[in-house]
Amino acid sequence: MPSRGRLQNAPLVHVLAQARYSQVVAAPSRMQPLREVFKRIGLPRFEQSQMASVTLRAGEPPLLTPAPRWDFLNKDKTTAVVLAADFVTLQTSAYRTFDDFLDQFRTVLRAVRTAFDPVVAERLGIRYIDLVRPRANESLADYLQPEMLGFPFAAEKALKVVDPLSRVETVAQTEQGTLIARCSQVRGQFLPADLWPSNLSYRVDLPAGELISVLDCDHFTLNAIDFEEDALSERLGLLHSSLSLAFRIAVTKHAMDVWSGDIQ
Repeated sequence: MPSRGRLQNAPLVHVLAQARYSQVVAAPSRMQPLREVFKRIGLPRFEQSQMASVTLRAGEPPLLTPAPRWDFLNKDKTTAVVLAADFVTLQTSAYRTFDDFLDQFRTVLRAVRTAFDPVVAERLGIRYIDLVRPRANESLADYLQPEMLGFPFAAEKALKVVDPLSRVETVAQTEQGTLIARCSQVRGQFLPADLWPSNLSYRVDLPAGELISVLDCDHFTLNAIDFEEDALSERLGLLHSSLSLAFRIAVTKHAMDVWSGDIQ
């Protein structure tokens, strides 16, 4: 995943960037101007739903209350803005380059700032979901470093383990924030549980029972940032650069050659 380019056969299936801020009054009267802005940038579809808002209370169970959610999607449902009273997310299943994605996120941030005037972003992050699918006569080990593949059951046949599925997670602090790298071996559903169900469309056809690995890399900062598109874009660029390096560390040279088109 070059920092400013795109792999010819990129394994990316889902990318999102999110800014969280103190809760604002998301009055219905403010939705129409936002709908017009998002229509102009190619997101004419509109959906409204309810989600659970969690309030943490000292010494008491978390309080779950319904909260409105607004989704603005493009015609083929491959890109969407998800808006709530305390966050905005841009997500896509048709990622091209980071520069293109960042330009669109800047427009979204500007629209939200105009409509709601949040003061600071309290959390800013970017996340990439890659679907690793070995070709015929290949294995996940050809694409992922050993540290991403879980416990080495195959090294001891006496264990007689059948069809193991692993989940590896590493949390690290960087100069920009917190980086979480997860790798899960799964069959069937390829999106992480917290992103499913999704209202996006995906160009993924998974035969029943196919073993795949989902590489889920997330980099975010909890440092307050002025809610202004230049400041947020600059910080998101730094988060992305480190995330790109983490991706390269997690995969093999063979994987990069296949995804770049060097190996047919």
